[in-house]
This record gives sequence, structure tokens and C-alpha cells, in this order.
Amino acid sequence: MKEKDQVGADIYIEDAPKNVANLRQRYYTICFANSTNTMIGGPRAKNWEEVYDFVKAWPGSRTED
Repeated sequence: MKEKDQVGADIYIEDAPKNVANLRQRYYTICFANSTNTMIGGPRAKNWEEVYDFVKAWPGSRTED
């Protein structure tokens, strides 16, 4: 999707460095770690379990165990 911010999500998960930087200007964005985005700071997730942990810890989260 070209305009990622048009999705209307509360949380974004992205791996492309440019998209992470753009999304973080307005939204909580988790960087899905890979070799092309090592320079991007946290929150960074190495796998989907870590993504879940970040989502659950996000103050706006409504996730329950």
C-alpha cells in the first residue's frame, strides 16, 4: 500500500526504514527488525511474539490475557 497512514490503524508494524520514520511522525509504529533497518530505534520487534508484547504494553491497548 502506497499511503500506509491511510489504513486508519491505531498501531502500525512496518519494516521499511522510510515508512517507519514517516509513520512515527503521527502514529505508534513498531519496527519489524530486519537487515535493512538496523539504524531504526525502538520499539523494534524481532518476531511476532515481540510485536504482541509491544501492542499489549501500548497505553491504548485493549488486549487482555
